[in-house]
Amino acid sequence: MKNSEFIRKDLSIIDSVIFKLEPAFVNMITEDYPSLTEEEIKILILIKNNFSEEEMARFISLTEDETVSAVSKLNRKLRKNYNISIKKLLNIN
Repeated sequence: MKNSEFIRKDLSIIDSVIFKLEPAFVNMITEDYPSLTEEEIKILILIKNNFSEEEMARFISLTEDETVSAVSKLNRKLRKNYNISIKKLLNIN
């Protein structure tokens, strides 16, 4: 098996673990916020579970700067489409 195949398999396992962290939350998000992508839902789950941007970057295979950008973009999308922020959605003070 090539390294890229191992990496894809590892990422697939990580994805399944992320979604198993918060099954009820995933169901609520997919029902109430249908325009969110799988990657955006992963970001919300990781934020909800107090992952740092550095930790999130490792889990979603982005650089830390790309992760910061993805979180900002998700926050803008939530505000524009649903009039809610990540903090309010996740009840973060």
